[in-house]
Amino acid sequence: MSLLVPHLKRVKSASILLLMLSGCAEELQLEAPPAVVRAVWNPATGELPTPSNLATNAAGALALPTDGNLSAAEIEFRQYLNFLGAYPLQSTIKIPLSGPVVPHTVAPALVFSDVTRGEIASLDVEFDAETNTILARPVPHPDSIGAGLEPGHEYVYGLAGYDFGPRGPLNEDVIADAAFFFARTQNSLLDHVPAMPGANTAEKTEIATQLEEVRLKYNSVFDQMAQRGFSRDLVAVAGSFKTTDAPSVWFDPDAAILPIPNELLKDDGRVNVPINDEDDEDTRALKAQYNRHTGFSASGAIVVEATDAVDSGTVNANTVRLLRLDGDQVVEVADLERGVLDDARKIWVKPRLTLEDGALHVLVVTRDVSAGGRPLEAQPLAALLRSKAPLLVNGEAQVGVLDDESAAELEPVRIRMAPVLDWLEAQGVSRSSLAAAVPFETVNGLEYLMGLRARVYEENVSTELRNVVNQSPSDRGLGLLLRDVETVVTGEITVLELLDPATRAFRPDMRGEPNSVSFVLTIPESARPGEPVPVVYFGHGLFTSRELVYMIANTLAEAGWATFSIDFPYHGRRTVCTSDVDCVDGGRCDELGQCILPDGSKGGLATVSSPWPDGPEWPAVTGAVFVDVDNIASTPDHFAQAVMDLSHGLRVIRQADWAGASGGYELDGSDVMYLGMSLGGIIGSIFSAVEPTITSFALNVPGANFFQLLVNSASFETAFEHVLEERDIELGSDEYFRFETGLRWLLDPVDPLNIAHHATIAPFEYTDPLTGETRTSPIKRVMIQQAEDDIVVPNAATRSLSERMEVPIRNYTPSISNHAFLFDPTSFEGRRARQDVVEFFEQRNQ
Repeated sequence: MSLLVPHLKRVKSASILLLMLSGCAEELQLEAPPAVVRAVWNPATGELPTPSNLATNAAGALALPTDGNLSAAEIEFRQYLNFLGAYPLQSTIKIPLSGPVVPHTVAPALVFSDVTRGEIASLDVEFDAETNTILARPVPHPDSIGAGLEPGHEYVYGLAGYDFGPRGPLNEDVIADAAFFFARTQNSLLDHVPAMPGANTAEKTEIATQLEEVRLKYNSVFDQMAQRGFSRDLVAVAGSFKTTDAPSVWFDPDAAILPIPNELLKDDGRVNVPINDEDDEDTRALKAQYNRHTGFSASGAIVVEATDAVDSGTVNANTVRLLRLDGDQVVEVADLERGVLDDARKIWVKPRLTLEDGALHVLVVTRDVSAGGRPLEAQPLAALLRSKAPLLVNGEAQVGVLDDESAAELEPVRIRMAPVLDWLEAQGVSRSSLAAAVPFETVNGLEYLMGLRARVYEENVSTELRNVVNQSPSDRGLGLLLRDVETVVTGEITVLELLDPATRAFRPDMRGEPNSVSFVLTIPESARPGEPVPVVYFGHGLFTSRELVYMIANTLAEAGWATFSIDFPYHGRRTVCTSDVDCVDGGRCDELGQCILPDGSKGGLATVSSPWPDGPEWPAVTGAVFVDVDNIASTPDHFAQAVMDLSHGLRVIRQADWAGASGGYELDGSDVMYLGMSLGGIIGSIFSAVEPTITSFALNVPGANFFQLLVNSASFETAFEHVLEERDIELGSDEYFRFETGLRWLLDPVDPLNIAHHATIAPFEYTDPLTGETRTSPIKRVMIQQAEDDIVVPNAATRSLSERMEVPIRNYTPSISNHAFLFDPTSFEGRRARQDVVEFFEQRNQ
């Protein structure tokens, strides 16, 4: 969104110039040919090429008029420009013509020079046929950063005309406007004092002196044109201007330098981070994930960049603030960390824990932040967004720098942010004191996952059981482990799989296909055929499978409860290979993660046997790609699919023919509890918010704050270090900071940090997919169990979840088993934790 400087209405001496025409017309031969296109230069009407040094005061500072028939927004913007005292670095050269020209003939006739550097500068040129205007955008100098113009530089530009100029559609010449003849004459206008209008010699001399100042300002332009082979009399129009040297906060989409996150990086309500041709495959995958959502990271850093090195001591809670719009109330976010990166130009702000999800936030940077002792100023786009007056009225732009389309893009963003800026003004912080006000909405992971939950109902995914095997524990080699279990039912259910087998990420169109998933159901010995049995829905850990439920099923059976568990994505029978060594019998791993035997048939994965005679076995690489550090862009989809599968599994618990599958035993679908261990606890914390019909959740060794969990977990330490080495990223560096921010953007939509609190402290309204009714989610009962000094899910991650959900932690101190203590039959702490789970569930109806 390049910015044009405003029309220069009522420039000083404008009317005098036109009066001169009658006195000097004959001498200067102003009669124009009839069939021509004029390069418009009319100070009386304000129709001038811009930017222009003609709109300056005696001190040489920009002095655009702010009176007359101007919109309120135009006045605000001109006041901002005048405060800068010179033109912004984002200015675009605009040359109005009286008629159309052939576009490709324009660029060769334009000359643009950086007087400060003493160099010819480059332009990107186009012709706006709707307004008959040449638009020339300066191209950044190789030694500069960002915008096409450099701070504190003087520039000149000129358009050749006549035989050397652009051509009209009928091969017409482009010629100088009548008034411009005075500006380009080689003769001093002080030599023509008698021809000037005025009542006496003194008035005539004053007018001639003012006009001579204009003529002299253009001499350098004509000199530059002459160096290009265009003599003064061949110049159709010209101009000169100076840019501001004030340090500022970058807010320039065209230069791809703007505060991030930012509502301007959205399109049709969704994040729209541009995917570039030069992006590698990993970057493209990450951006595709970002662009799926309606908001930005809630736990990542907000970064604004200055044009100059920032005085770090001026970055504090008074100068860099974050505000949230909560309904019609403005809330200041206090629990923040702030700093400046090593490059000294990037200011960062991030929450200690996280921000509220799905909420509009506004980061404000005041002019009290300085660079080299000088206040940071707003750039044009920031000045427009902070405007109190509307940028668009009845479909028409209210500021000369904006076309209607650009104003229509900015106005909704300005309106959303306006209540926050109004609140600041009431606190004594004026709009003009802001170097930047950056609006952004945080991601709404709950809304996203609730949408996936609704799909399993809307698409009526089958709840039929298939390939059912009903056997006693002893027949399965589990007699000693499951003494209080009557029978074990295994089989398959159908889930709606959105994951693409090749990419292991959701399909771009979010299309789902039916996929078979294995389940385990245990029925307690105390159950009676025909009498509904309460169910504990179990979520297994990473690198295990649904069959981990056998380690807890007997404890739950003693309490009279059935247990039900399914394989999470890429676990158990959903496991995929990643290399040939994962396959047996000489199989090779294909691009879909299947083992293919030499004869072309499907082979098997290497397995690990259970410690029980004739007991189950599971793939050696079960869960290996669920959190795939080398393909991290797909990881959020694995969590989302798992939550979606749990939602459908609950439908299966409630609707399937369990009596037929189990020998007459019924499940009580109205009395379901959830128990999750490790990964099952993490996913369970998300599920506790997403599933409104289960109210009791026991979470064993869960965690939140995915980035910190990955960094500090023994399970991922080696892989994470490999990723950093591969990308040549050093801990604590600016590049590491960017890496962390990017991962938080990726993971936040499924991080319990941004979702789980809706289960316990932030109920929400949702549409029941069965009835279409609007309901309010209930407050859930949640228990969190932690192993002290857990090496897999660090205690810090568990504390983050506890703080976010406002649920106290029950701490356990296992001496040997650590993370897996819940299943250790020899651990006193494991026994205590199991009993606590039972007591917690027994109190569910109290």
